[in-house]
Amino acid sequence: MLRPLGQPKISAFPVWLPWALAASFAVASAGLSISGSALKSESSRLQRQLAELTARSAQLSQDTAELQNQLGLLQTGLAALRERDVAAQLKIALLKSLLEDTPKAVAVSVWNHEKQQGIFIVQNLAPLPPDKDYQLWVIDSKKHDPVGAGVFTVDREGRVRLEFKPESQVQSADEFAVTEEKKGGVAKPTGRMVLIGS
Repeated sequence: MLRPLGQPKISAFPVWLPWALAASFAVASAGLSISGSALKSESSRLQRQLAELTARSAQLSQDTAELQNQLGLLQTGLAALRERDVAAQLKIALLKSLLEDTPKAVAVSVWNHEKQQGIFIVQNLAPLPPDKDYQLWVIDSKKHDPVGAGVFTVDREGRVRLEFKPESQVQSADEFAVTEEKKGGVAKPTGRMVLIGS
């Protein structure tokens, strides 16, 4: 059929185009729906994991606190046992004066058998002339002679604090004694005994 001259040409609109657009829109909507559902599922899964991790962290914190508390109790018990063990190894002796001119003279000896050493504290003991020293002795019933534990002098008030160690091994510190000896001390006691105690 011939078209009149001067009349514009009209292109035929494809009949399938609207259907194609509708199908594309449906596919896109379905894809968005599926994607949104997957995101919700993943978000829920992550939230559950986060809740589980939070609960586990809280449990671990509680367990840690309990372990620290138990550790503190164990350390306290261990310290008490150590103190009791040390105290069991200490021998404390009170020495009294044997002299009429210094009746108030007293001394305390604290002896640690395991370490084979001790501390000796004296009060109210009369000072000696420059050519003499006081000498401390450990009397061990298993030995024939007392064991020398050092010489010392006292201050003007008759006081001294002496850390001592016997000259030989002591098996049983049964008594402690102090004698007056020549300057520098002697191998065996020869002077008068001024203090003794157990």
